[in-house]
Amino acid sequence: MNALRAVKVAEERIRLQPLPATRYPEADECCVRVSSFSTVRAKQCAYSVPARLIGAMVQVRISEAEVAVRHEGVEVARYAVANSTPPPRRSSQRRWTGS
Repeated sequence: MNALRAVKVAEERIRLQPLPATRYPEADECCVRVSSFSTVRAKQCAYSVPARLIGAMVQVRISEAEVAVRHEGVEVARYAVANSTPPPRRSSQRRWTGS
């Protein structure tokens, strides 16, 4: 059994390419405009920023652990990313059926 796998691994190694010299980014970045409510939207979530930035363009960097908002190179807000798993449903909660 292992001999068969060894042959397949050897065939696969021939086709492998070297890794890129630089790493892929570990965070997403985007530029967004601050709304009249003093918030920015990134990845379908809203984040509050200082009101003095209403109408300004800011850079949002979203990583697995945090969201950072920068304006003209200065960080103006930072938020920890909440756990992505939803809380368990309580038995008293009723599911909406749409009718």
